Amino acid sequence: MKRIALVALFGALAAGCNQQATADLAVCKSDLAKAETTKTADDAKIAELTALVAKYELAAADAAAAAAKVDAAKAKSAAKTAEAKAVTKEAVKGGATVVQQPIQQITDPEAKAKAKR
Repeated sequence: MKRIALVALFGALAAGCNQQATADLAVCKSDLAKAETTKTADDAKIAELTALVAKYELAAADAAAAAAKVDAAKAKSAAKTAEAKAVTKEAVKGGATVVQQPIQQITDPEAKAKAKR
């Protein structure tokens, strides 16, 4: 009789442990599904941010190229200004006078037509 009671007790314990293990497994599966969903969303966000970084890197490269063009234009302008000053200095040295005359605006319609021809 004691053996039957012991077997019944172990059977009850085993059934209870089995039910608990089943419940724990269900919770683990649920947690796993949530984690996989979160990972998928995170992967999408990473892809979006990677594309954004590439876009900003391209914009930075374009800005650097534009800055280089501006620097080159400034250097060219400075060289032309220096050249013009040197020519003016030589002309004045040689006895020439440099006179800057203001540009006159043509207000007469007939004179404008003649100037365009």
